[in-house]
Amino acid sequence: MDERARADHDRRVNVVVAQVRDLADSRAVAHVDKGGVHHVVPLPAGDRRFMGRRVDVSALRHVLEVDVERRRCVAEPGVTFADLLNATLPHGLAPAVVPELEGITVGGAVAGCAIESTSFRYGGFHDTCLGYEIVTGTGEVLTCSPEREPLLFGMIHGSYGTLGILTKLSFGLIPAKAKIHVEYERSDGVSGSRQQDVLHVQVRVSRSGGRQRADQARGCPQVLAPRLRVLGLGERLAEVA
Repeated sequence: MDERARADHDRRVNVVVAQVRDLADSRAVAHVDKGGVHHVVPLPAGDRRFMGRRVDVSALRHVLEVDVERRRCVAEPGVTFADLLNATLPHGLAPAVVPELEGITVGGAVAGCAIESTSFRYGGFHDTCLGYEIVTGTGEVLTCSPEREPLLFGMIHGSYGTLGILTKLSFGLIPAKAKIHVEYERSDGVSGSRQQDVLHVQVRVSRSGGRQRADQARGCPQVLAPRLRVLGLGERLAEVA
């Protein structure tokens, strides 16, 4: 990360730190306002989740670094996956796990769980993360990783801001290819039990029709009728044959 990007990021984080410390001293009820779209259904007659003082983190929406050689990216939590891909695809790289909603942010995919899309190969987006920067409830700035504060690092996923406010993430990237070849496989003989459905997916993904292992699978399998299962297998291709 170049020095200007680092300095600009630190200034934005200092604004968040000042807000948190002021709230810590007052012990007032607060909520984190990330700006943008909220992926929650508002409650009628006033939503108490958003009635306290706000901690404005809406400025934290910058891609700070794309390290092509190491296949790593550093970004602020408000970066959407659409903007992230706009920054990485010109380098031939992409996040290993991309949720299907363009407005989901990288911070939300970690602190907010983001179970919309996971990968049988890579796990969830948080499983590709290498480190976090966090502002604690007392306004202290901490960094954590699997090697440094590993317990905190592991607990941030799905914590919804209760353990601290994410201000920076680093995560791995994978080579992006131009096309995806998709095959849909129909099965009429699966009993319908979840255990056999999962076994069916594991067997088909590992075999992948005699080709290399599939890069992605859709469904577990997807249920279209009481005795019908459809499993989608995807293989990334550099070009169409």
